[in-house]
Amino acid sequence: MSRRPDDAFDFSPVGVVERVGGDGPNTNRGQKGGVTGFALGIDWLTVTFPLARLEECSVFDLATVCDFIFGSAAGFKVMRPTGRKFQFYNDYCVVLDREDQLAGRICFGGNNERMQVELTGAGCHWVPSWSYVHFQLEILSARITRCDVALDDFQGVALDLHELEAQAKAGLFKANGRPPKTRFIDDHGNGTGCTLYVGKKGHKELCVYEKGKALKDETSPWLRVEQRFYGKHVGEENAAGERVGSGLPLDIVLHPLRYFRAAHEYLAELCDRCGILDVANKLKVVKAKVEATVSAAVKWFKTQAGSSLNLFMQALGDDADGVLRKNLTREPLPSRFKGLGAAEKLHELVRHELCPVSM
Repeated sequence: MSRRPDDAFDFSPVGVVERVGGDGPNTNRGQKGGVTGFALGIDWLTVTFPLARLEECSVFDLATVCDFIFGSAAGFKVMRPTGRKFQFYNDYCVVLDREDQLAGRICFGGNNERMQVELTGAGCHWVPSWSYVHFQLEILSARITRCDVALDDFQGVALDLHELEAQAKAGLFKANGRPPKTRFIDDHGNGTGCTLYVGKKGHKELCVYEKGKALKDETSPWLRVEQRFYGKHVGEENAAGERVGSGLPLDIVLHPLRYFRAAHEYLAELCDRCGILDVANKLKVVKAKVEATVSAAVKWFKTQAGSSLNLFMQALGDDADGVLRKNLTREPLPSRFKGLGAAEKLHELVRHELCPVSM
């Protein structure tokens, strides 16, 4: 068993998350958006491991599996087994984050006595130390079957999605052998966002899309470049030609940028243009999500209730604040603001978007 790294229990993001080197291109085409620069990090993780290894580590309760792998500071909550099958497993539990939003699943039962744990992009946001996760995965003799690494360009300055689509069709991503398949989903200007796919799901797939528009902000310039790695076809072949020990290297959780750059020559050139030196601060991604969501919410509210609100305020005069607060507001958080990863900072970030001068 390898030695536990000195920083295995360092839950400070500063210790494991380095800032981006430089702000990259500074021509933002005059588009809106308060968050600038770039961010890169892990956006999906799926691992499998033998149940026996978990038991050898004295982990017998499903509720503590996520704490063991990701650390209790992540704040994940494991729900009761659903009693339903998922993929090759007989049962699974839903994992929620500290905002009670879906963060992943724990799958078990059958499949050669193995367990599968997956974190969604929202779940990955809460992981405080990937070096700790790396060490725990080594202890479990785990295999990484999927890992997504995402580069966020908050001002949309590093590439033009339509130009990239044309270059992809022309063979930009061609390497040895046949060029990968490409697919482009065009929103035809309706504001829902375009998406480019390069490669094949289950092998190695690149997905480039308009993240801000996916969050329903039709004017957002935010682009996301997401490289999806799959471990099914990674590993060594035995004498019979069978692939054994399949899975992505565990080091991908420690050095996601290294694997992102190596996936395609274009991605290495893109990182150089943007000045990406290492994994970036996750807070930028949270701020960008809140920015896009507030923009979409303001547009919706103005369209749906703006004229009525104006009438009420004029009719009520000085009593408007108290009457409207009592009769028109209610406690639950709007669904669009759930799962942004802002937690206790949500009100502060929303206020900053609505009243930037007062902050």
